[in-house]
Amino acid sequence: VLVEDLNNDGKLEIVVTDSSVNVMCLDSNGDLLWDASLPGVSTAGSRVADINDDQILDVVIATNIGYVVAFRGDTGEVLPNWPKTLGNKVLSNVLISRIKNKEGPLDILVPTYDGSLHVISGDGRCSDVVWLGEQSLVQLLAADLHKETPALELLVSTMDGTLMCLHTSTNKSMTDLATVTSTLHEWTAETNTHNSFTFWDSKVGVEISESTRQLVHVTGMSFVIEFTILDEHKAKTAWNYYHIKFLIGSIFLHSENFSMPGQYMVTIPCPHKPVKSSVQVEMRNQHGQVFTDSFPVSMESYLINIKNIDLRTSLAKFRLSDHALKIETGRHNCTPLSNRVCDMCNQDTIENEFHFMVECPKYSNRRSVLFDTAADVIDSFHNLPPEEQFTALLNNDSIVIQ
Repeated sequence: VLVEDLNNDGKLEIVVTDSSVNVMCLDSNGDLLWDASLPGVSTAGSRVADINDDQILDVVIATNIGYVVAFRGDTGEVLPNWPKTLGNKVLSNVLISRIKNKEGPLDILVPTYDGSLHVISGDGRCSDVVWLGEQSLVQLLAADLHKETPALELLVSTMDGTLMCLHTSTNKSMTDLATVTSTLHEWTAETNTHNSFTFWDSKVGVEISESTRQLVHVTGMSFVIEFTILDEHKAKTAWNYYHIKFLIGSIFLHSENFSMPGQYMVTIPCPHKPVKSSVQVEMRNQHGQVFTDSFPVSMESYLINIKNIDLRTSLAKFRLSDHALKIETGRHNCTPLSNRVCDMCNQDTIENEFHFMVECPKYSNRRSVLFDTAADVIDSFHNLPPEEQFTALLNNDSIVIQ
């Protein structure tokens, strides 16, 4: 069983296959919209995508006797050049993705019982076979595992316990490759979310910006997430909305409703305890369908990662302004801010955390050791502006000197 708005009427349809080689499409009231017969039984289910790039969603089903059938989602008609016979039985669901061309028909990938991997173009006009040499009975997965190359990798699990990783790069130029690093092309589980059956080819979903993905370490009371809501399939109804929820691990951070697709920036409160996990942006539309994207991040993780209690305590006090610098002691005795000048040098500068860590010549020897250690961890650290060096030092718990 799968559910999707196949005819873009703003309501979900239900596609059901049974053990008697039948496939049926029902509307939201349970009334029959179309039905058809399959060449064989489908035990793995079906998938939805616009496989032939005609702006209409299609239903793709693989059967146990080695056929792959593609139906037009709104009418149930078999698409031109379909079905395809693979010559051996199929027990897994199909993987629909984009691994060959940046535009045009999608790619349908399915392993057969004889140890082959079949790659079929969405228009049904061409297909390739890759010999795996091992039987695979489960659906393939697709993810950008190798970030240095602009293409997806395929994960194949075989009956003998082998896990294969296949690279999909081609000899084409980078601009012609199907995918770069967009998570919207990935399919990383049997269903990407608990009710995701459709490959949307970057047309529907939620995507975190690349600038936000650079937030490796987060400190302070809040941080900003930039993301895009995509919905080119948006039905012409007055009740479209998008509920966005932000979590880190299982910790709820924030939620907000949006009425339109587009790019947004939201300030998110940090959790009240240190954590190192993935921030997940979850989008739920008016049907309850869920789309997600995520990125790894650590928040105040020095409280977890620095095991030496004295070092951890010193860093925590410094970050909390529980120290003896003039910027803080002057506040206690009501010294005007302009008079809280550093006594350790003649720069006539307010002795604050930045001056102490980055500027004051009194600590130049210790600072040189610290900065050299930081340069081993942070690329081009010595070339960063002083303000960015200061931020990097406080946000990286791998930089520790005795």
